[in-house]
Amino acid sequence: FTITKAKSEKMAIMGVEDLTGETEVLVFPKAFVTTEKHIRKDAIVCVKGRVSLREDRPKIIANDIIPLDEVQKRYTQAIIINLDAGIGEDSMTRLKTVLESHPGTAPVYLHFKMADGKRFEISVEEKLKVEPSDILTTEIEKLLGDGVVTFKT
Repeated sequence: FTITKAKSEKMAIMGVEDLTGETEVLVFPKAFVTTEKHIRKDAIVCVKGRVSLREDRPKIIANDIIPLDEVQKRYTQAIIINLDAGIGEDSMTRLKTVLESHPGTAPVYLHFKMADGKRFEISVEEKLKVEPSDILTTEIEKLLGDGVVTFKT
């Protein structure tokens, strides 16, 4: 953390790294106010911002810093569950129970694959909107099989 010269406001200059390298991130006072709680050593985060090419090495000017465990929840627009058209009524009832136990704002779409290869989609009722999470995915895939859940972002 550092203090700006102009108005003596708090800001941060930090390094972030991924599997390809490291870059410097500048978190100016306006963004710092809302993101300070997520700026920690060795934290796994998603940095949203713009690239600055004003100096020799590119830098990121951060607008937002989001903990990794919140990214899926924040950016998922819908949940898609891929099913075979022959799925039984019992499995559908259990799926409904799983969806009801994770209320949220993301709509759920069921993509059915017919025996002849044709596909069709239906959206589930409004009251079954969900909060995206790894736990929800695990529960659905335990019930219906690995890889049936995808997220529309």
